[in-house]
Amino acid sequence: MTMKAVVNEKYGSPEGMELKEIDKPIHEDDEVLIKTYATSVNTLDIFYRSGMKVFFGLSRLSSGIRRPHKTVLGFDISGEIVEIGKDVTDFKVGDLVYGGASSGANAEFAKTKYDKIALKASNMSHAEAGVISVAGLSALQGLRDGGNIQKGQNVLIYGASGGIGTYAVQLAKSFGTTVTAVASGKNKDLVLGLGADYFIDYTKEDFTRNEEKYDLIFDTVAKSPMSRWKAALKPNGIFVNAGSPSMSITRFMLNRLVNKFSQKKYKSFDTQYSRKDLEFMAKLAEEGKFRSAIEKTYSLEEIAEAHRHYEGGHTAGKIAVIIREDA
Repeated sequence: MTMKAVVNEKYGSPEGMELKEIDKPIHEDDEVLIKTYATSVNTLDIFYRSGMKVFFGLSRLSSGIRRPHKTVLGFDISGEIVEIGKDVTDFKVGDLVYGGASSGANAEFAKTKYDKIALKASNMSHAEAGVISVAGLSALQGLRDGGNIQKGQNVLIYGASGGIGTYAVQLAKSFGTTVTAVASGKNKDLVLGLGADYFIDYTKEDFTRNEEKYDLIFDTVAKSPMSRWKAALKPNGIFVNAGSPSMSITRFMLNRLVNKFSQKKYKSFDTQYSRKDLEFMAKLAEEGKFRSAIEKTYSLEEIAEAHRHYEGGHTAGKIAVIIREDA
């Protein structure tokens, strides 16, 4: 059987993506087939579509040297399980799930491994759930695994109005910390509405020059080395970088050297799909403590426009791509 999908067969601009009829993916024994309701646009999608060279071209080794191996993009997914592999025992046909797609969610159907998904929170729409996995997991694992976040700490989230940042603000509050959000002034109401205790407009104030000190600084946009934030950390404070692929190897190694000569630590992390973590965020959503801030939605046919919007920078929250109208 066939399905509609947005296909990217060569590196380049968003205009190179085409809506086509392709074969529906065939799931393996440890996979499920999901009827896709919604997905999102992440930095990963931009890299895999454009073929941007990251870490001196190493990205091409994984994505394809001359042309992309992954022709259908879309890493986030929310939808309904329609088929199940024989080794999958934790889900059933009809379950509404969210998480990561293996075959690409810019399509009417996608397959994925059973440990990359969890049941969707009942009080979340598919659009709200379908934008979480990459950014939400990055926020949770960055704060918890990279930053060893603890109740009572003073935490600063830099880039608090972005995809990772909007989730990080909420997650940091769920751990019982005091949260200072740094973003542009136009997004003040957004981040305070997500639970931030204090707000700093980075266009008007340099927080590294005031007297406040933080136990944990989480840089969600990875724009600067730790040396810039060092003065704002407490003596045993931790600086966590979200690990943007745009970071140069030189800057990465310089940050690592800081750990050898200072009590203040630089930490990085690799975001991993985790059903346990997806279940944790779904539980918070059920309790009304976690939500998605969606700036704009697009249809599957408008995917090129969604990519252009994301590449324009300064997106507040997430962009949702709606595959089915009832998402």
